[in-house]
Amino acid sequence: YGNLAPLMAGAALAGGFKAAVIAGSEFAYQLTFVKALGGETAQAVAQIGASALELSKNSMYGPGELANGLRMLSQAGLSARDSLLALPVAMNLATVGEMNMEQATLTLVGVMNAFGMGITDLTHIGDMFSKAAALSQTSVSAMTEAMKTASVVHDQYGASIEDTATAITLLAKVNITGTAAGTSYRNMLKDLYTPSKEAARVMEDLGIKTKDAVTGKLRDAPAIIADLKTKLQDFTQASQTDILGK
Repeated sequence: YGNLAPLMAGAALAGGFKAAVIAGSEFAYQLTFVKALGGETAQAVAQIGASALELSKNSMYGPGELANGLRMLSQAGLSARDSLLALPVAMNLATVGEMNMEQATLTLVGVMNAFGMGITDLTHIGDMFSKAAALSQTSVSAMTEAMKTASVVHDQYGASIEDTATAITLLAKVNITGTAAGTSYRNMLKDLYTPSKEAARVMEDLGIKTKDAVTGKLRDAPAIIADLKTKLQDFTQASQTDILGK
C-alpha cells in the first residue's frame, strides 16, 4: 500500500487539475457569449471576467456560475458596465433565495423592466424580495413566481413595485403564494379598474373612488382598500360580508 500512495496522490492532483481546466473552460465559454451578445470589446470582457473571478472568492458560486449570470444579463440587453453593477445583487438574491444564478438574474431584470425601473434600482428590488420572504410564509422563489404573474400590473394599472410586493406579502400571510398570489392581485386590480355594474354601484353608494378624477388611472390599491375598510366600519359583520361579495 505504501507504494500506491504516490500514485494515488498523483491521481488526486490530476483530478483537481482536470476540474480546474473544465471550470476555466466553462468560464471562458460563457464570457465568449457575453462578448458576442453585447458587442463588447475584448478589454471590457476581460474586466468583467476579472470582477467575476474576484466575486467568486467570497461566494458559494464558482466562476463558471457567475459567468453564466453575466451571460444572462447580456442576453437581457445589459451592457458590460451595467452587468457588473447587477452581478453582485443577483449573487446575493441567488444566495438568499437558494436559486441558481440564471434564475436570479432573470428575476431581477424581468421585474426591473416590468415596473419601468433602472439598473440602480436592482438592490431595492432584491431587498424587497428578501423582506417579503422574512415577513410572511412566502419564499424568495415563490415571490419570483408571484411577480412573474403580476408583472403586467404596472403597465395596465400603474401599480408600483412596492404596492405589488406588499400585496403579495399580505396574501402569503393567508397561505396564498406563488403564481396564485400574483394572479389574485392582478385580478383584484382588474376588478377595481373595470368593476361589474353591481360592484360599481356599491362603490358609488359608499363614496369610494377607484380612479383618479384627473388622469383616469386606477388609484393606489392600498388607498382604495383603506377607504373601503373605513366605510365598512359603519356596517354590521353580515352587511360587510354581503358588500364584499359584490
